[in-house]
Amino acid sequence: MILVWHLDIILEWTDQDPRVLQLVVPYLHGLSACVLPMLFFAMFRNFVSALARPQAVMVITTVAVLVNYFLTLWLVHGGWGIPPLGLFGAGLATSIVSWLMFLALLWHVYQTTVLRRYGIFAECWKLDTTICKEIMVLGLPVAGLVFLEVGMFSAASILSGIIGGGSWLAFWMDFGGAGLWWGLAMGLTATGLLLAYRFHQLSKRLISGCAT
Repeated sequence: MILVWHLDIILEWTDQDPRVLQLVVPYLHGLSACVLPMLFFAMFRNFVSALARPQAVMVITTVAVLVNYFLTLWLVHGGWGIPPLGLFGAGLATSIVSWLMFLALLWHVYQTTVLRRYGIFAECWKLDTTICKEIMVLGLPVAGLVFLEVGMFSAASILSGIIGGGSWLAFWMDFGGAGLWWGLAMGLTATGLLLAYRFHQLSKRLISGCAT
């Protein structure tokens, strides 16, 4: 959260367009509150997806897009007792919707017996070093890969901003379209991994059954 709030300092070091920096500061301030709910939502999203129950995530995300659109219009332009907040309102809308997404998915997991039986809410404050070690061993390579992917796009964004504000805007307009297909590919890849894991587990059970 603190990094997002002060991200304009890093952008200033990279010699970005001053006009862009002036506009991005209030937006980042409003956006900084979305970091924690996005991380929590991603955690629960991966949990339900690994159990082949992504339907709730799809519904929540679809509704969130619509809510974010109308909430952004309201906060940016004002109305119904709310003064116009400009770009700060756009960032604040995203933060509010991020919290709503996390709380909605949290409620879904808690209310669904099939999901709750995995004990995700049982002894949630107990630190299990063995499990943490397994998560680190499996998660660090994936985290490194994601870091490289995000770093590549971030570096391209910074370089386009050095060229000028117009180039920076063109990059993000193009990235919006490319990101759609990239997200689709990532979803299909995750589905393939899940199916491969299930096939592997089924094969192990069949081999064990034949052996006995």
